[in-house]
Amino acid sequence: MKDEFLEQLNAYADGELSEKDRQRVEEHLAACPECRAAYEEILELKALMGEAKTPQGLSARWRQAAARSQERKARGRRMVRTVASLAAVACVGILCFRAMPWWSGDQPTDQPASPALEAREETEGGSTDAVSRAAEQESMLQDSAEEKNALSALQKQDGAVLAMEEDDAMDMVADLGLKKATREDNVLSLSLSQEEGQRVLAWLNDRGYHLGCQGPPLHLTITLQ
Repeated sequence: MKDEFLEQLNAYADGELSEKDRQRVEEHLAACPECRAAYEEILELKALMGEAKTPQGLSARWRQAAARSQERKARGRRMVRTVASLAAVACVGILCFRAMPWWSGDQPTDQPASPALEAREETEGGSTDAVSRAAEQESMLQDSAEEKNALSALQKQDGAVLAMEEDDAMDMVADLGLKKATREDNVLSLSLSQEEGQRVLAWLNDRGYHLGCQGPPLHLTITLQ
């Protein structure tokens, strides 16, 4: 988590953010479990220190989004448990069936396991594993889709994401004298003022780069290539 966003969380907990910043923080919290956990820790710490202020109403939108995400995860876990239980019951039934002796008249005889039966058991076991994996993947895809939608909504307000050649990105930072730039591996994050955002937008347009945001960006995340 960036230090700048941590400061925003502190200000949000104290009710010191503007309406626009407050909405942006709430939308990010709806999509980011890590930041929600950090925000809860901040509230607990401030409560212990007697400094906590009640924000101007936690956004029902991110509460609902978080609840939907948790419900989907719980649904996925329930599906996996149900499939696993059915598979266990099927395995027990097969084992009991194989353990029963076959009688011919009054004399018990040992019957070798049928190759076809063994092949069927292996197939059933593989099918059960495949169903379990499919259920887990479906749950993960649903959660990932919700997070991407929330991030897309946040970007449409005042942020943008762009892929650039590393040399071009470094030239832009140097040419425009951008100060608030942080880099982690191949990701460059820029925090911009309104005037800086306009200059960045013009610089990019002149060089054939196009942003998908509405107006000059205040936050720009660049993937370096």
